[in-house]
Amino acid sequence: MIYLFFKDTIDLVPWEDIVTDYNILKRYDMTLDSLETRNWTP
Repeated sequence: MIYLFFKDTIDLVPWEDIVTDYNILKRYDMTLDSLETRNWTP
């Protein structure tokens, strides 16, 4: 899974609150195959 956050959220909100409130901008569920299809490299 890949999670995206607003920068301000990371800077201003305690991590425990982010996790508890699931305060994310976007979540991507990706497999290795789907990453390779998008030419992802580690």
